[in-house]
Amino acid sequence: MRNTYRLILGFCGMLRIVLFFASTVITQSFAQDSPQWHLPDGAIARFGQGTISEIAYSPDGTRLAVAGGIGIWLYDTVTHQEAALLKGHTREVESVSFSPDGSTLASGSYGEVHLWNVETGNVINTLTGHISSVFSISFSPDGNTIALGSSNKRVGLWDVETGNLLNTLEHTHWVNSVSFSPDGSTLASGNRDWTVGLWDVETGNVINTLTGHTGYVESVSFSPDGNTIASGSRDGTVLLWRLTPTSTPITFTPTEIADQTFEVGTPVSLTLPNATGDTPPYTYTLSPIPAGLHFDNATQILSGTPTTATTATLATYTVTDATGASASLTFTITIEVNLDVNSDGQVDVLDLVWVAVSYGMRGPAVPADVNADGVVNVQDLVAVAEGIDAGDVLPSKIAEEVALACRGSRRV
Repeated sequence: MRNTYRLILGFCGMLRIVLFFASTVITQSFAQDSPQWHLPDGAIARFGQGTISEIAYSPDGTRLAVAGGIGIWLYDTVTHQEAALLKGHTREVESVSFSPDGSTLASGSYGEVHLWNVETGNVINTLTGHISSVFSISFSPDGNTIALGSSNKRVGLWDVETGNLLNTLEHTHWVNSVSFSPDGSTLASGNRDWTVGLWDVETGNVINTLTGHTGYVESVSFSPDGNTIASGSRDGTVLLWRLTPTSTPITFTPTEIADQTFEVGTPVSLTLPNATGDTPPYTYTLSPIPAGLHFDNATQILSGTPTTATTATLATYTVTDATGASASLTFTITIEVNLDVNSDGQVDVLDLVWVAVSYGMRGPAVPADVNADGVVNVQDLVAVAEGIDAGDVLPSKIAEEVALACRGSRRV
């Protein structure tokens, strides 16, 4: 009797374990499979299986694309049921975007972008050439072009029909987000260098760079009228940027600056081009500025006396208008040492004699002080000597004069 009672208790205990296990498995499975199980207040359905990278509604609102680790789930937003699972990527899908007519879905992952027929679930085309992760995809309003932002520091503009690369917009860091303006003429890019870039889609040129965030810019989006851009950043802020339509871009008169060569110790006065277009007043900047020179923003004049010799250095001349729009010109500045001390049009032994005779002289405007350090010394002699053409033979008479001058200078 006692053994029978123990057997019954053991059976009941086993039954409780089995029922608990079954209840747990069934409940968890049902919670995962049911789109409406234990929803938070106000939620009507639960979508997605696996990790989720991005979601996108179709333009008519009947489909929801969910990108993740196993592919792209398409959900029917009326029935809240899965309509299809699009599989074909070899890595996690990072981004998705519907075409304006809703017939095509673009999905991006590491190294590739697939274009899908939403109705059939078949791949229409595959875009390759991005060697890194594609973080963001945006269709142009006419559906003919897609922009891809990726970790290879580029935005690629691609022809949807042919799959050809149309243009590449170079950035300085990863591009986390891209968005076309409503008229399709401008592309905004959100970047890891904390900036929002505005690009002319037709030319591929930079229109403007918006600064103000203090962290990665993770998302950008145009308002329906195209006059405002919203940008979200890891700095915890969302910034709204008011865009002023421009009928005339900023231009310079003249349109370019010739490369410049100045001499140490020789005064300089260079007037840089004026800007027109967009919204004045304008702010002009020049960088870098050689030692001894000064740039006047009000007059756009670079002036002063160079003090240090330099090789050709690229200088950037930038104008910024009242809206923050800017344009730039570049040119090189080279600072040379003036070795033609006697100004006869050539560097020869006579210049060396002049330096020797002037040895020890001090002052701000001594021609023999070729390196403009305030005193005529050995450095000046060496500089002129090295500048003399090797074929220039030093006559004995001039050699004597140099020797006498040097001896005389040593007595001083």
